[in-house]
Amino acid sequence: MTESIQKRIKQLIRAIGEGIWEKERILAMGVLCGISEESLFLLGPPGTGKSMVARRLKEIFAGGTSFEYLMSRFSTPDEIFGPVSIRKLKDEDCYERSTEGYLPAADVVFLDEIWKAGPAIQNALLTAINERIFQNGTVTMRLPMKVLIAASNELPREDEGLEALWDRFLVRMVSNGIESEATLYKMLRQQETPVPDISPTLRITDEELSSWRKEIRRTELPEQILKVITRVRNELKVLSKGENVEPLDYYISDRRWKKTAGLLQTSAFLNGRSSVDHSDLVLLLHILWNKTECMVPVTEAVIRCLFADIQAEIDTMVKELETTDKADDRQPTSFKIYSYFYAKLLPLDKGRESTAMFIVLNDYGQLSLTVESNGIRYHDASLGGDIIRTFSSTATPPGEMTRVRLRRGKDSVFIDGKEYLLEKSGDTGTSINSLINRQCLPDLSRLHLEDRVFSIRNSFNSRKEILVDNNTNIFVSGTDIRLLRKYTLNMEKTVNALEVRVRSANPHGI
Repeated sequence: MTESIQKRIKQLIRAIGEGIWEKERILAMGVLCGISEESLFLLGPPGTGKSMVARRLKEIFAGGTSFEYLMSRFSTPDEIFGPVSIRKLKDEDCYERSTEGYLPAADVVFLDEIWKAGPAIQNALLTAINERIFQNGTVTMRLPMKVLIAASNELPREDEGLEALWDRFLVRMVSNGIESEATLYKMLRQQETPVPDISPTLRITDEELSSWRKEIRRTELPEQILKVITRVRNELKVLSKGENVEPLDYYISDRRWKKTAGLLQTSAFLNGRSSVDHSDLVLLLHILWNKTECMVPVTEAVIRCLFADIQAEIDTMVKELETTDKADDRQPTSFKIYSYFYAKLLPLDKGRESTAMFIVLNDYGQLSLTVESNGIRYHDASLGGDIIRTFSSTATPPGEMTRVRLRRGKDSVFIDGKEYLLEKSGDTGTSINSLINRQCLPDLSRLHLEDRVFSIRNSFNSRKEILVDNNTNIFVSGTDIRLLRKYTLNMEKTVNALEVRVRSANPHGI
């Protein structure tokens, strides 16, 4: 079911975008806002398709109605919420508006030049946007409004009392003119804007919307996602203490954080998932800025936080490498060598093994401290015991050999989960034992770092796969992904350098 919802939403976005150029990401976010009952603000000059976006969004709802109005400083509440009913005022002495055809009766609302609205309109909009209610005389109306889209070529001016209204617009996007020359030529050749042909089966009914919202509320917000949100909040606090920064430049109210959580849950649900993941957090780029000059710092902060846990592991490992480099050379453990290749394995419980066991010292040096490897066990009459070797092939081992699972311990080997100590030599200096040990064994003090860098590489690749290489989130735009890709390219260079540094210091490692 969830996969079909994602496919359906993609088809809806594609259908309403027909004939509108370079507005896919705004339309996608508009659909997300409509389903999550959030409001959208578009910043941009006239003639960039803002009103067209609002008209198209109406088409995603079955039986959807719309209301649009160009604000001016002379606009009155009657023009937005409907005129006072003269009949009711005369016959029933009741001050009530006739709302049919106005904002209180519309599914999708578009208000252009929003900041020119007077105080009376602003105050009514506050409850309309946040609580979805309108006080019509003595009657409290529940509004059918799914999304309110506002537009302006400027942001609200400071000290004009518009902060509360600005705070109500959760998603904020820039609507520019066509950038691609090829797209511009297509637009110029287009004779008329096509009317979107949307199948009735694609349109969202009120019953479906109600059912979806119940599922959305059950969508999980995992602990790791909440930790990223905490990092973002901390980054914004740091930015708010910068020079020439106003108190509200990076301020995000608790209300907006709560609404943000709901938007992330909606994104996860519509993408066919039962929990929020890192790809949903990319949408914070379009939520957390308050001024145009804050866009770049907020974008950089959010992207850093998406990889902050991996970067913290890298930083810790770099410090550890620096400490290791400065440490005095340690005398490595020397193990007693049999037949020039083998070290003897001694069970911790001497009564548990009746057969002597040996391991090739070079094989021991290649084992990981954290990840189990495939191995084999077979009898060698000349040594008078069983031999343990690594065996990476998936084929069945030949002869009387049996498979085992191997992992390195500190001067020991774990064989199928049981620990065996290597017999120590006690030799130092230039004996044959010491020479073989130095040739076969990596520095144990660095060996665990290879496992760590392997883990960092896996974490980075997994995160990059979700966010860049295979980002399937239908609300994340190509522009967003390009920003993420630029960051991951630099981070990958750091991981590569870390791998080179560890392996060059430990050439016999895993």
